[in-house]
Amino acid sequence: MTLLPQERKKLSVTDDRFIPYDEALSGEGESLDRVRERLQEQHRDLMEIGRAARPVFVGIGASHAASALAVYLLRRRGVPAHRVSAGDLPAGTPALGDAVIGVSQSGRSRETIDYLLSTEAHKAAVVNVPASPLTQVASTAVDLGAQRDSKASTIGFTGTLLALGLLADRWTSPPGAVSQPVHQGGPSPSE
Repeated sequence: MTLLPQERKKLSVTDDRFIPYDEALSGEGESLDRVRERLQEQHRDLMEIGRAARPVFVGIGASHAASALAVYLLRRRGVPAHRVSAGDLPAGTPALGDAVIGVSQSGRSRETIDYLLSTEAHKAAVVNVPASPLTQVASTAVDLGAQRDSKASTIGFTGTLLALGLLADRWTSPPGAVSQPVHQGGPSPSE
């Protein structure tokens, strides 16, 4: 049986947690402004996370992919950072660094939570949703302010990149320094 588009629409279930993809794309700039403001409110937490000498970023899927930005920026600035897919770390795997930063938009990624529960390293989290399970197991957490997003996680992914970029800036800034905005066009010509 083939359904006509209007019949499919009648059968679809609305989920208020998500916004349409087009709406997420068109409002992404405003959403990222809200994320930046929210992260600035959490300056102390960003500084707390950025005290580790050997950070390891742990996540799955898009969160693992987003962690590549922080690892790249930190390594480029002399910090021996790493990232690992949480699914590749069985419970009980010895700490790979002195801090483990769990990255998860929902804050509910089971593999990431399980690894943070099993490690003795300092635990931190970068999430979209405050008071999520991942923030409960981390000693320090920063959140994007529970931004509504599309199912494709357009705002959550770019917001996580913004958070991780700011975190890398804070990590490598001298104490008391005000970090500059993340450069938007890739490496500056002087680099």
